[in-house]
Amino acid sequence: MHDIYSHPGWTGVLHGVTGRQWGNMQYPVQQQALAIALGVSPDAFVACEQVHGSAVAVVSRADCGTCIADTDGLISRETGVILTVKTADCIPVFLHDAQKEVVGVLHAGWRSLAAGIVRNGIKAMQQAFGCLITDIQVYIGPHIRPCCFTVSPDVAEQFVMYPAVLNKSSNTITVDLAATAAAQVSASGMQSSQITVCSCCTACDVDNFFSYRRDHDQAGRMLSYIGLANGETD
Repeated sequence: MHDIYSHPGWTGVLHGVTGRQWGNMQYPVQQQALAIALGVSPDAFVACEQVHGSAVAVVSRADCGTCIADTDGLISRETGVILTVKTADCIPVFLHDAQKEVVGVLHAGWRSLAAGIVRNGIKAMQQAFGCLITDIQVYIGPHIRPCCFTVSPDVAEQFVMYPAVLNKSSNTITVDLAATAAAQVSASGMQSSQITVCSCCTACDVDNFFSYRRDHDQAGRMLSYIGLANGETD
């Protein structure tokens, strides 16, 4: 099987990010191939519209095979449901509470991060399922790293509340998206030990990842997915 990028310590939860070798996940045939490899039905996949906002939806089996409008994040505690987002530089943020058996995934580009999507995802788990902040684990998947994410002053202005994520030189400004996500996790009351960050840069690694910053409109998409393994809570 081709490479899947995932949290090294999570058990009882099916999750990962497809590498470039899996093909462009914008196409249903590629998603079907992944589903077969994972041993799940393609009909179990639930997508979100990805409007670069901060809305997070609670998902059930009734949503399988659909795309949830006006959302950039999904959470669920039902088996038979595979939550998905597509990325090509934006951060896929995975959420997992093993105690309450709740999972989530967020599409966190710079606009969504500036709007607080990570904070909203954690809050949604607390409000919908009673998750304790001490039980939630976060995995930040492959994304564009600061080495490649230069931004305009207007974009940098959106991150003034997180000054540590900005690096300004005489000619460029870069933003650390993972550090922004981690800052929102920490602000929610979580410890650094509850966050794991993938060090891969989607823009640098042409062999393994698609990148919109690098390839523009020709860029494909990776698929990030998460769902409870069979036998977990219904």
